[in-house]
Amino acid sequence: MADDLPAWLNYTPGDQLEKPVDTNITGTIPQWVTGTLYRNGSGMYEVGETTVKHVFDGMAVLHKFIIKDGKVQYQNKLLDSDTLTRSLKANRLVVGQFSTAAYPDPCKSIFARFLSYFIPEMTDNTAVNIVPHGDMLLALTETPICNIVDPETLTKKGSIPLDKLNLVALHVATAHPHTDSDGTMYNLGTSFNHKQAYNIIKIPPQEKAGDNPFNRASLVSTFPSRWKMNIGYNHSFGMSENYFVVLEQTLVANVLKLPLLLLTRTGFENCMDIYPDEKVLIHLARRSDGKTLTTQYTCLLLFPLHQLL
Repeated sequence: MADDLPAWLNYTPGDQLEKPVDTNITGTIPQWVTGTLYRNGSGMYEVGETTVKHVFDGMAVLHKFIIKDGKVQYQNKLLDSDTLTRSLKANRLVVGQFSTAAYPDPCKSIFARFLSYFIPEMTDNTAVNIVPHGDMLLALTETPICNIVDPETLTKKGSIPLDKLNLVALHVATAHPHTDSDGTMYNLGTSFNHKQAYNIIKIPPQEKAGDNPFNRASLVSTFPSRWKMNIGYNHSFGMSENYFVVLEQTLVANVLKLPLLLLTRTGFENCMDIYPDEKVLIHLARRSDGKTLTTQYTCLLLFPLHQLL
């Protein structure tokens, strides 16, 4: 796939601009426009011997646009995730991505490599979104791992494992949380265990600079899956003034296929099925108390990637 991309889309470590550089401006930027814009996305599609198979699987590249006095400076950096660092050292991808499988890290012990054939390792290649929360800048993907990024240097300052918050078993989370006007963040996490469910997680605002509000995260609402062995895929969810909105789409992850990914060395996309003859269920919960509505809403087959609510 990387051979089909324009050269400027396929980064290498040597392509990074770790210091801001001036840009050429076409047109005029008003003098009153001041701020910093951050963007995130796949940008490195070859890691040593491995060429990834899907545009979602590239290593994360962080972009920074500094806007001031009618000028723009630009900076970028490959996110120094553990996945990238270990893969560069091994000269191949060592943690599987959405569509691209990987072999165990050769730097691990024999026992750890043996276990990695049966227990999937979650990637921390957070290449989908970048959002602020208080004074924290968070790079996100659809695994329950988010990276804390230094807003000046774009280097990783730490990571937050959402699946270790002792709220509920979270196996994936969306990369598109919603933030309320008071600074409270909400996200949708999905459980793949024997009680497949969609869970609304609440992360309160920071109490002071340097505070990690994820330590005070709480479970707000839970919607059980209609299937015993499937869980609907969600890239995002909706939040209005009064309700949380979760679409149980008919594109699903087949829980029984998940262990086979390790044996067949294939990507996560190979455990996905679709039920075109079933309807989409619309789950609602009140934001005031988290209570789910018993009224069942349905609609014909659709697949929204980003919900606007």
